[in-house]
Amino acid sequence: PGYLGSQDTFYVGTLKGVRRIYQQTFVYTDLESLQRDLDEWVMYYNEQRTHQ
Repeated sequence: PGYLGSQDTFYVGTLKGVRRIYQQTFVYTDLESLQRDLDEWVMYYNEQRTHQ
């Protein structure tokens, strides 16, 4: 349970981060759009945001 819980937290947090940045309320209908937004969010998360 602990391992899966931490994975769930990661994925939910990632998706919330992507939606917050792009202010999205829709559901992705194709993998290309999701992958593009995830790639941009990962770059933001790793290189631009303030690390606490």
